[in-house]
Amino acid sequence: MELPKGVLPLDWMANAIQNMHWWNSSVLIGKPTGWNGDFVVAYTSANTLTFSSLPSWITAFTADDISNVRQINAWWDVVQVYNRLSREMSMTWNVLTVDSANFASTDTFIIYTNIANSDGGDVTASQDLESLYWVDLVADNAASPATDYPLPTGWQHNTSLPTYADWDRTIAQYDSNGKLLVAKSLPTLVDLADTTDVAATTHYYPSATWATMDGFEDMSLSGKFIDADWTLTLTVEATNDEDTASADWIQVYGYDDKNDVNTNSWTITNGTLTFAISFNDMNYKYYRVKLVASWATNTVIIKERKI
Repeated sequence: MELPKGVLPLDWMANAIQNMHWWNSSVLIGKPTGWNGDFVVAYTSANTLTFSSLPSWITAFTADDISNVRQINAWWDVVQVYNRLSREMSMTWNVLTVDSANFASTDTFIIYTNIANSDGGDVTASQDLESLYWVDLVADNAASPATDYPLPTGWQHNTSLPTYADWDRTIAQYDSNGKLLVAKSLPTLVDLADTTDVAATTHYYPSATWATMDGFEDMSLSGKFIDADWTLTLTVEATNDEDTASADWIQVYGYDDKNDVNTNSWTITNGTLTFAISFNDMNYKYYRVKLVASWATNTVIIKERKI
């Protein structure tokens, strides 16, 4: 069946979207071995990463050289972005320490610096990589449709296209009005909790100090609580205070999609609760999911998605 003009096949478009690539030709970027980075980044411990194979004109990095760290799990979800402006970082020779990080040995990492590449570029010492988060929609080397469907600006039909590795640099694209084509961060799906018998205390996910909405607009939570004897209470708190350790965290409302109502607290006492909650246009820099357990015999499942 021929698709209407302006409509792209879903499977092909999904494939293309899954191959978005960050673009930045002006600063040094660290990647895992084999990812064609300017230097190599490797897991060392739960809060440290080791750099190697530095460019010949770089002897060592300082903490101020780091813009942010992207943590990618084994399922290729971006589970956390650690920003130098909001997370304490230190460098000891070629080892980067990120305060309160939760790295895993199965994760991979992308390090964005603010050091201009030796091959030139317009970045200056005062610029931070956040101002250069430009992306480009690039199809991978799978065959494109033979039918001449309408394409976004900058695309072309071809039986095959060059192979791009994840996170490779590509050329920025613009629409017919000269506007840079920018995409949001790729959607993330994270298990905040999926366990039994959490301690009778207050828990914060993914941590007490922060998670960020940078690069995202919407967040949703779904899951289940079981507590046969006592109480489990879920809330979400947000702040724009860069000092997240001592910030005034504010309890915010979300939309209870299950019960069709806005509320800011979900509680179960002596029973089972399933929930599906949307936080749309969540225009806060930091947030955290708070769980208060009054007894240690329970089941807690919290799944988070951000787009």
